[in-house]
Amino acid sequence: MSNQIVKINRGILVTLFFGIILFILVGIDIPENRLSIALFNFGHLPLFGLLALVILITLNKGSWPVENIRYYYIAGAVSVFIGFLIELIQIHIPGRFFELQDIILNFVGTATFLILSYTPGRYRKWTRIIGKSFSLIAILIAMSPVFIAIADTWQMQKNFPLINSFETSLEISRWEAKCSTITRSIQNASDKAHSLKILLDPATYPGASTKYFVCDWRGFTELCFDVFLTGESPIPITVRIDDKDHKQSFDDRYNGKCILNPGMNHIAIDLEDIRTAPTTRTMDMENIVLICLFSYELKEQRTLYIDNMRLIGEIGGSGT
Repeated sequence: MSNQIVKINRGILVTLFFGIILFILVGIDIPENRLSIALFNFGHLPLFGLLALVILITLNKGSWPVENIRYYYIAGAVSVFIGFLIELIQIHIPGRFFELQDIILNFVGTATFLILSYTPGRYRKWTRIIGKSFSLIAILIAMSPVFIAIADTWQMQKNFPLINSFETSLEISRWEAKCSTITRSIQNASDKAHSLKILLDPATYPGASTKYFVCDWRGFTELCFDVFLTGESPIPITVRIDDKDHKQSFDDRYNGKCILNPGMNHIAIDLEDIRTAPTTRTMDMENIVLICLFSYELKEQRTLYIDNMRLIGEIGGSGT
């Protein structure tokens, strides 16, 4: 018994097709938190899977199911090509970047959706089962950053107002290095067993930063953390804090400078100083999005260990 043929309006398909392309090119603003970013990145997979199906049904003159195997290959090739072309175009769009990860997700979405949608009995039953099973496994693997983000977001909320103590590997994944190397270490920890080791290379702005933490700092009085500096001479360090409205200018953020001495240093930053740091406005303390520590024009390699980053002095509470 043959599958029932469903006719789909090609005008709707074309509209949907260009709607998908417009969405990909323009994009949307997403909150600067780990879970939202992971969900947005994963969105490439179903988006290009849908794009491939739109192309497939259009090739079949609006009819479903599609039995011509060549149409699947053509739809896959066109979808992947469009994804690659869009990534190239994004190089020239401010705030957008060429991302290899996006191309991989585009390909996985295209391939898995086409395999899962293939219904003709041209292949043996077990061949179809294996193909669809691998497709579902590939989708689950691609979703792993979303699962990790959910677990880490839960951990961040649970530990707050502690921002980082580096007792789990997930905390290291919240940080990025620039002209530096970061690792989780059992040396020079000031809280429990682990710290973040930062090996600063000689460069103009070597350092490390994080944008994954609880962003609402209202109701606290200080940002505190401990830094152990190795070696025999002090170095200057800058702590940069941005909110979501930061305009990428020096005078529109907090830049606090301090001198790190060899050994353990206890850093405390008054949140009122952060709030009033921008010259033409006040910092949005409900939406802090970046913590960055860096040195300037470092001449030699230096190593420091960061630990126990937290907010203290909770207003109306006992503090931390």
